[in-house]
Amino acid sequence: YEGQAHPVQDMTLDLFEKVYMLNVFSVMLVLKYAAPTLIEKKAHLKDVDGLNKASVMTCMECGSCAFACPSGRPLVQYMRLGKAIIREAGAKK
Repeated sequence: YEGQAHPVQDMTLDLFEKVYMLNVFSVMLVLKYAAPTLIEKKAHLKDVDGLNKASVMTCMECGSCAFACPSGRPLVQYMRLGKAIIREAGAKK
């Protein structure tokens, strides 16, 4: 294979690209229902209504949003924080 790419390397790269696109697609689906960066802001403000409107409880905490986030924000932790804020508010009622 001198001077040419090894078939296994080509297959690995192709698989990596497909997995990456699958993660990007899953993030797009999540963003349709729950916007991670919006939830991050609402969690900082402890805005229960805003968190409910942003559908924080639909998050499965899979990490796809954090994986695809170019700035490396800890989005899953904010999802968990948002859920905890909603649960705490429900417990106080």
